Amino acid sequence: MRQGSGIIVRLIDVVMNLLFGFLMISDIVHKTEIKLPSQAGRTPVVTEKRVVPIEVEILRKDTTIAGIDPMTESSLQIKSQLYGYYLLREDEKLYRIRMLDKLDDHLFTAKASYDSINVIINPDAESIVQSTINLVDLCRKYRIEKRFRFIERGEE
Repeated sequence: MRQGSGIIVRLIDVVMNLLFGFLMISDIVHKTEIKLPSQAGRTPVVTEKRVVPIEVEILRKDTTIAGIDPMTESSLQIKSQLYGYYLLREDEKLYRIRMLDKLDDHLFTAKASYDSINVIINPDAESIVQSTINLVDLCRKYRIEKRFRFIERGEE
């Protein structure tokens, strides 16, 4: 056992000597000064970015559909269907959008027309969660900055 440990100690000594030797002969210089291209002859361009906030309220709408019950053929069968719609406030204009592809088109055109947009998502307490998820997915798709604001109807 003692013979094996002696060889390992010698190998560690050799490796450390080689490491220190390479450190001593290597050229380690800190280069902190970076030469930048000169600004001579250029006029600074100042662009003012316009950030347009788009406030999106996600609301709930109930629809009641009545139909004849197929089993009895005499009584009415009432179905209640929930769906959400989006109320957009953008540049003092109000848009009411119900279809997801219309919302997709609207966000795409807004992203192309303005320098930057910021979507403020305000879901109603009674709204469908999937509508909020769809809007968040669209913001991720177009790399639009988003914020959440949750206001209950009695607090405004």
